[in-house]
Amino acid sequence: MKSYLILFITLLSLGFLTAAEKVDGIVAVVGDSVILSSELDAYLFVKINQMGLKPDAMETDIMRRDLLSELVEGKVLLVNAEKDTNITVSQDEIDREVGRRIQGILSQHMISMEELEKLIAKEQGITLTKFKREIGSQIRQEFLKQKVQQLYVATASVNRSDVEAFFNEYKDSLPALGESILLSKIEVNLSASKEVREKAYSKIISIKEMLDNGEDFSELAKLHSDGPNASQGGVLGFVSKGSLSELTFEEKIFSLKPGETSAPFETRLGFHIVTILGRKDQAVNVQQIFVNTSPSEESVKDAVAKLDSIKINSRTVDEFSKAVTLYSTDEVSKAQKGVTKWMTMSELDPKVKGSFDTLVVGNLSSPLRNGNILTLFRIHDIQENRKLTLADDWNNIAQIAQRINSQKKLRELVSKWQKETFIDIRL
Repeated sequence: MKSYLILFITLLSLGFLTAAEKVDGIVAVVGDSVILSSELDAYLFVKINQMGLKPDAMETDIMRRDLLSELVEGKVLLVNAEKDTNITVSQDEIDREVGRRIQGILSQHMISMEELEKLIAKEQGITLTKFKREIGSQIRQEFLKQKVQQLYVATASVNRSDVEAFFNEYKDSLPALGESILLSKIEVNLSASKEVREKAYSKIISIKEMLDNGEDFSELAKLHSDGPNASQGGVLGFVSKGSLSELTFEEKIFSLKPGETSAPFETRLGFHIVTILGRKDQAVNVQQIFVNTSPSEESVKDAVAKLDSIKINSRTVDEFSKAVTLYSTDEVSKAQKGVTKWMTMSELDPKVKGSFDTLVVGNLSSPLRNGNILTLFRIHDIQENRKLTLADDWNNIAQIAQRINSQKKLRELVSKWQKETFIDIRL
């Protein structure tokens, strides 16, 4: 693990040291910037290892020329980003990302900041401060390139006819998804009793009154919240759009402005009060006070018994579909007779996978509880190497089509800028 970290630090330094700090050959000049031979060698080394190749000298020379073209294109993008006054990267953005990446190194390699500082000094002869500054320089370049793409390429949207045309043209070359599984389900919402809900509602209202009277949100969360982060003052961290299964909660947090605190509101899990600590791109930093409305143990036992009975008596597709109609509380899957969406085996939740005796079409799981939701799954279909289809994978295909469309627009933009930029290849 330590040798891998030394290699990682070495590669970082190859990419971050400036031309003035290296006795190094220049392989290309792009505008006022240069691409160094060691920069190209580092890029080649990473690519070879990513692809698991062991090329001979002739293949390596060919790869160096091809990869130099990629580096030139990236530098052209960067040179023009530097010129565009509409594209800015703040020091705060850079500092936050530097901190995130340093913490990632520490966590991945299970070392302390002091150990990292000693390793950098030993291997590269530089201080941690200088190391962070060099990382920050590279991150700034990454952010500039990202913002060029957002500014010039973000409009590369695709409509329905674009997606259909793309799929019809490329369907035979689109990669198969590997072994995939299609589940159907009966989902039962375990509702709390009236008395439990009334008690929880009274508690959340009294907490809101304390907030309105000036008491500290974090302290009230520590004292009264049932949430998993109560001991941290209820701070959940940054939550991205589309990442939550509880849509009511997601809609509420994204309707608030930074610094704004919600009125008490209810989800299927219980009652919440949230405040927004900040925003970043498509994510909000959320702090909450949560009062749980757990169902009684008796009602949980009754629901489990009902699903166990369904498992015994619903072996066929038709029998299971009828049970879905009678008992499922999830309206989305219920409209599809319980059938959900295809997923690869690697995407299948280990808890769901473990609830089946064997993964065979027609098998039913044991009832699974997740919060106040109890679910019985049935294996509707399994395919060994499923291909994408418009009917089952519209969103995935649309994303691929949009990505390719964006890449095409970006290449056209870079090609235009290359004609307007001084480029001297010296390899």
